[in-house]
Amino acid sequence: MASVKENRNRRGEIISYRFRACVGRDPSTGKQVWRTCTVDRPEGLSPKAEARHIRRAAEDWEKQQRNDYKKGLEPDRDKMTLAAFVNGHWWPNSVEASGYAPNTLISYAKLKRNLLEHFGERIRLVEIDPERVGRFVRWLKVDRAYSEWTVKMHFNLLRGVLSYAVACGYLESNVIDRMRQQDKPTVKCKEPDFMSAEEIKAFLNALEADEDMPELWKAFFQLLIFAGVRRGEGLALQWKDYDPEKKELTVSKSVTLTGEVGAETAVKDTKTGKTRRVPVSDSLAAALEARRREVMEQYGECNPAWYVFGAVENPAKTVSPNRAYGHLMRFQKKHGLRRTSVHLLRHSFASLCLQGGGNLKQLQAVLGHSRAQTTLTYYAGIAESQNRAAVESVEKLIKDAGKD
Repeated sequence: MASVKENRNRRGEIISYRFRACVGRDPSTGKQVWRTCTVDRPEGLSPKAEARHIRRAAEDWEKQQRNDYKKGLEPDRDKMTLAAFVNGHWWPNSVEASGYAPNTLISYAKLKRNLLEHFGERIRLVEIDPERVGRFVRWLKVDRAYSEWTVKMHFNLLRGVLSYAVACGYLESNVIDRMRQQDKPTVKCKEPDFMSAEEIKAFLNALEADEDMPELWKAFFQLLIFAGVRRGEGLALQWKDYDPEKKELTVSKSVTLTGEVGAETAVKDTKTGKTRRVPVSDSLAAALEARRREVMEQYGECNPAWYVFGAVENPAKTVSPNRAYGHLMRFQKKHGLRRTSVHLLRHSFASLCLQGGGNLKQLQAVLGHSRAQTTLTYYAGIAESQNRAAVESVEKLIKDAGKD
């Protein structure tokens, strides 16, 4: 409510009124913004009528000032182009300022380039409608021949851009929310692939017999199989993260690719940003000790700050995650093993963990999934078969009760 102050002359007579009101806050500083106004005293009114007149005038003035201030803050919706908004607002404020990993920023940059290539420099935000979005999706599918997953990533990027435009006041609503479900790109869920216990055993036997495989990579692949850590998390492990007495690993960091010349890798937080402790099996403990002996023989010491799977020329430096893939592909080809990805070793650990009697909640903690739904999505089928076995075991106990 605007405040009203009487301005009087030397004789004490009211000659005017001063209005003062807060019309909002400065978005850059958060401080209140005030406006003032002076109006002459109306003539020919009784004291009560004059008071009512001044109060109404102050209220009308305050309302107008608030509207004018708000209007001055609102962006020019009709002129803002998609390209200008993406480069000037969304990218610096919503992407770069979010602290994404370097390789994530590289992926976002590629998606952004395709987005702006299709829509061009001139199309305005207010001109983007469901039909234009549909044409963008068809362009990705037909002209670019991208996979379902890549199309969905571009689509989600555009959704994020438009949502940010709504939050900034450039759009009234996100047009993607008005699209028909059948016009939105979808990704068919694939059944997760795992290596069976027999395949894992054959893999480990070949690994033990391979004289050309460095101990570093022998231990690393056993780490993925017996602990289920992510590739980058394994490469970020330092000797201080391994407690041989407790037989436990502390996973708190991850190695990622930067895409920058001269700085191939960087160490960041884990995918969820949380630290977790992973139990170490006897087989993995033996592999880690073999790796420790190799380090001691080569350098004469095993510095706690060194990386367990650090670079040969300097164990204080990390190894590129891509090198793990190259060693795995050559190893599988050499021994006639089924071609799998490095990440599949982690999935195989999870499947065998459930088959061995573990539950989804335990598995979530070991794998470092931030949401139980992620664990459930990948391994629900295995868990269901485990539940069936548990139910059947109850039936068997009842049937066998009382038997000699």
